[in-house]
Amino acid sequence: MNHFIKASGLASFVLLSSLGVAQAEDQSSKSYYVSVFGGGNFAGDLDGRDILNFVDISGSVVGTVGLDTEIETDAGFIAGAAFGTEFDHGIRVEGEYAFLRNTFDEVVGNVVSATGAAAGFTGPLVGAILGDIKTHSILVNAWKDFSFEGSPIVPYIGGGAGFGISSFNFDGLASEETEVGFAFQVGAGVDAELDSGVRLGVGYRFYGFPNAEFPIDSVTNTAVASGIYSQTVIGTVTIPFR
Repeated sequence: MNHFIKASGLASFVLLSSLGVAQAEDQSSKSYYVSVFGGGNFAGDLDGRDILNFVDISGSVVGTVGLDTEIETDAGFIAGAAFGTEFDHGIRVEGEYAFLRNTFDEVVGNVVSATGAAAGFTGPLVGAILGDIKTHSILVNAWKDFSFEGSPIVPYIGGGAGFGISSFNFDGLASEETEVGFAFQVGAGVDAELDSGVRLGVGYRFYGFPNAEFPIDSVTNTAVASGIYSQTVIGTVTIPFR
């Protein structure tokens, strides 16, 4: 939650302040661009909770174990594109689409309660669990470029907000659990501007989908994930036009 408050606050500040400056610009100073990007996506482990039932040979529940779970994600990828407007003073405002994917293969459960025949069970439990998380995000971003006279190098910083559509899939299950909700990002990077005006760059983004929650147990209605946060390292190509 602290990640969400700090990062989304910064994103909102950058976005609103940049839009205010952009609206004050002479419309004739605008230019447009298309940007494509892709790279590595490193999602944080997914925290959740679950309840395991202990049954006897007749199938009757004789005890329960409550778990705080952590699904360990593997490195994945991100790819996307943006269409934007560049104003004077290094302000850029854009709409962005991105697709992020990560797989997972292990879950760790730490025991927080044990009742009935399971009393005294301490764990932890470690098991194999295969699947993936896919997220589509649509954001409105604002970036501030810092240009230096005579230099093709252009650092930038900014962020954005919008919504994400995340799906959580376990291998072997026919259906996916899907969540739609608020999404944000903050980031920074460095571009190199070529003589043609095309910019090649590298950047860092911190993506957040704080309201994602995926129920997977129809009996106990427990949730495996609450909040998805990803750190990404990307390469970008930005093509200007008027």
